[in-house]
Amino acid sequence: MTSKAVRTKTHSFARLEDSERAARRRRLAFEAVANPTDWRAPIDAVIDIDDLDLTTDAIHYYTGCEVITTPVEYNDSGTVSKVQIDAAGYRFGPAGP
Repeated sequence: MTSKAVRTKTHSFARLEDSERAARRRRLAFEAVANPTDWRAPIDAVIDIDDLDLTTDAIHYYTGCEVITTPVEYNDSGTVSKVQIDAAGYRFGPAGP
């Protein structure tokens, strides 16, 4: 009887940790702008421009909504430093009831 080599599937724990870290960052970004008593409510917040990509990704992920951004504050060099973000929220968006 001949023995066959058995292949084992290897998992990349680094990739899993990165994925978990990204999910945690997305959740925290969403919680920072969502209504604390009703996460399904419309979103209306002002955030730093540095947080815009992560926050819009989080809103889209949790609600399915597009985000409208409006510059509201500029730094000394004239570039945008804060933006107003508005989204319909889960309840009134495409993912809602």
